[in-house]
Amino acid sequence: MRTRARTGGHETVTSSPSRSDPALRAVFDLAEHLTSCRPIPADSRELLRQALHEGITSGFEVSLYAALGLKTWGGTSALRKVDLLRRDRVLRRLRKTVPEWKDLSSSAAARAMSASVKRYETTRWPRERDQVAGPATQPYSTWWSFLRNGIAIPGERQLSTILKMEIQDGFEFRAGPTILDAKGAQR
Repeated sequence: MRTRARTGGHETVTSSPSRSDPALRAVFDLAEHLTSCRPIPADSRELLRQALHEGITSGFEVSLYAALGLKTWGGTSALRKVDLLRRDRVLRRLRKTVPEWKDLSSSAAARAMSASVKRYETTRWPRERDQVAGPATQPYSTWWSFLRNGIAIPGERQLSTILKMEIQDGFEFRAGPTILDAKGAQR
């Protein structure tokens, strides 16, 4: 579910988080409530209440972030998982937009995409890295954006696994004028 709300001249777009992480879902339910007054579901409300209670009774020695279970010791943090989900969604969308890749099997598409990014990194990226705007054509604009923002581009094997996954609507919370269409693409 996506919600749009205008606040202070900015449009905020949220999407429901992955069902596998109740704490993350609760935080985004709260964000949606604060931006659009959408009621918070009972399970999210209870999780938030318990976390706030734990934070308050500990004198905030336990942060709200930790009380919700979003802070991890080792492994991948919830916020890192969000970034990886976004990256993976962009890669799956990219595969579908490049005509040469869209009809290939996941492993063949991963091989072609991996070769493309390696070529881009060695030939075009050194010339384009300091430009204000990236290339206008795909896949180069995606590779430029990833490299420019320090987003790790997975190797062929991991890319194949990513491409095999069905596109799932993870969550996204953006403040500012960014507007996403029903498929999660920027308009």
